[in-house]
Amino acid sequence: TQLAGSITDSKLNTISTAGKVSGSAVTSGTIAGSTAISTSGQISTSGKMSVGSTSVSTNTDLDVTGAYAGNKVTMSNATVDCSTGNYFCHTAAASIAYAFSNVPASGRSYAFTLEVYHTGGTLSWPSEVKWPGDTAPTLTTSKTHLFVFITDDGGSRWRGIANVDYVN
Repeated sequence: TQLAGSITDSKLNTISTAGKVSGSAVTSGTIAGSTAISTSGQISTSGKMSVGSTSVSTNTDLDVTGAYAGNKVTMSNATVDCSTGNYFCHTAAASIAYAFSNVPASGRSYAFTLEVYHTGGTLSWPSEVKWPGDTAPTLTTSKTHLFVFITDDGGSRWRGIANVDYVN
């Protein structure tokens, strides 16, 4: 038997069903259980969302099948905040020393790309960055450079990869 219509009750905190719940929104409360949630719309939150775990935390595992797009983070200073994304852009108009913060814990791999529009000065890197041949790349000003950094030990060591001197 199906229930048609709507249920309005400000004291209704939990809905338990072997069937389905549909409508335009779940506005508060908790959706729990082992039932799949399927939507043609979007799922959004102003808080944290946990996937594949029983508690909400940062840097939760997420498996993606198919294409995905991430945010481009435009930096106003030289600190890459790893908790905000994986693609960062910065304009370097003077000598600058980059730093990396909020790195995922050891045992988790994390990588990011840094796109630098280099108009002047020299770029320097944290001592934890290891370049091929243990030598940072030589850069030309008035060019765009792409750097990829990878760690699996909480940032104790970063492997740096450089693709430099793109025409702007």
